[in-house]
Amino acid sequence: MYSLQFSKKICATCPSSDCLLKCQYMTFSGHKEAHSEMMKVVNGKDSRVLSECVTCYACEEYCT
Repeated sequence: MYSLQFSKKICATCPSSDCLLKCQYMTFSGHKEAHSEMMKVVNGKDSRVLSECVTCYACEEYCT
């Protein structure tokens, strides 16, 4: 099964959170909320991303 490819270090210091902010299936109030949810995923914690994600993997294309 395919899994997301991400670096904890890159995600932790991400200035944009484009991976989630540009998602066409989920909405976030801004960088702060998107970054918080991504860090939950990265750290193995429960996040709404885990239930709302449709697994299109576009987030990997948006990562800057």
